[in-house]
Amino acid sequence: MTILEGRDRVGGRVHQTYVPNTDHLVDIGANWIHGTDHNPILDLAKQTETTTHSWGEELNVFGEDGKYMSVEDGAECSEIMWGIVVDAFRHSNEDFASIPPTESLYDFFVCKVKELVPDTENDYEKKRKVILQMSEMWGAFVGRTVKQQSLKFFWLEETVEGGMFAEFLKALIYITSDFICAQHRRYYSKPLY
Repeated sequence: MTILEGRDRVGGRVHQTYVPNTDHLVDIGANWIHGTDHNPILDLAKQTETTTHSWGEELNVFGEDGKYMSVEDGAECSEIMWGIVVDAFRHSNEDFASIPPTESLYDFFVCKVKELVPDTENDYEKKRKVILQMSEMWGAFVGRTVKQQSLKFFWLEETVEGGMFAEFLKALIYITSDFICAQHRRYYSKPLY
C-alpha cells in the first residue's frame, strides 16, 4: 500500500501551530467531527478515549494577543463568519460557471466582511480583522487554507452525511489499520537480535 501526502507535512487535517506573535499553541485541524450519527470517526475517538466536547451556544474566542473576547463579541463575529461560509456555498453552487478558478474563498470573505461590517461601525477594523482570522480556521474543515481554497470549487466541500461515504470511511479505516500497525512495529520495535 502506498499513502501519498499532498502537503509538505504529514498529518492531513491534524495540525497545530502557534498564534502569530505569541507562544499560544492551537489546534488548526481535526477539531470537529461532523455527522455524529453512525460516524466511524466518533466511534474511533471513543475507542481511543480521545477527549471530545459537544458544542453548545456559548463560544470562547481569544484574540491574537491571547486575551479572551467577551462572549457577545465572539458570538457576533462567529455568526458573521459562519454566515459568510453559508453565502459562499450558495454562491459557489449557483454561480459556479462564472467564478474564476483563481478567486479564493478568502477573496470572498474580504468582500463580504466589508459589506457586513461597515466603516461606520465602532471598531470596524478590529472586528473585520477578527472575522478574517476566524475564517482562516476554515482550513481545519477542508484541509487547506481559505487563501488556497478556490471559491469556484467550494461547493465540493459541503459535508457528506452518512450513506456511502460513511461506509467507505469504515472500509478505509479497516483496510489501513493493519498497515498502520505494521509500520508502527517497523519503526518503533526493537530488533530481536
